[in-house]
Amino acid sequence: MRADVNSDDRSNAMRIIPPDRFQSQTWKNGGGITREIAREEAAGGLLWRLSIAEVAADGPFSAFPGQARILTVIDGAGLWLDTPDRRIEVLPFAPVAFSGDLVVHCRRIDGPVRDFNLIYDPARLLASVRVFQGGAAWICRAVAGTSHMILALGSGVKAGTHDLAPGSVALFEQAAISVSGPTTALLVSIERRQPRTRD
Repeated sequence: MRADVNSDDRSNAMRIIPPDRFQSQTWKNGGGITREIAREEAAGGLLWRLSIAEVAADGPFSAFPGQARILTVIDGAGLWLDTPDRRIEVLPFAPVAFSGDLVVHCRRIDGPVRDFNLIYDPARLLASVRVFQGGAAWICRAVAGTSHMILALGSGVKAGTHDLAPGSVALFEQAAISVSGPTTALLVSIERRQPRTRD
């Protein structure tokens, strides 16, 4: 079951999404499998989407016109993204941002890869992906129009009072997070852009 987020019905309560609730689907271009974690839509268009893709072969990326992407390799040696202008190297746990309009041919550096994807509307949102490893702690404070998600890639990740199972994702507006032991977590922050006012 896909976890949809309703823009008009927000709650400060934390939501935990286990891996068995991720929704598997083929890539837009049919070249692989993506497990969608959560998404939010508004005014008939995509605001943001979180997913994990399995890259088992080289080939083109799907295009997401008008969207922005942040891609983080979470398993495997990494990827080379060949574009018309340059090659983008995506190494493990090093988030890389690029346009969804960009024409990309993906090559695996050494074998299969899993990557964590944030796709979002840059006209309406500001977004970031940060990597936390063992010994890290952070407080995500409540800020109007801002939400957070954390992906636990192993045991020892805590969000608020919740110990997250490996592979699970927590969605929340405020919480203290911590990562202990030899594990890694990815923290996504999404902020609504303030509408421009006319003079």
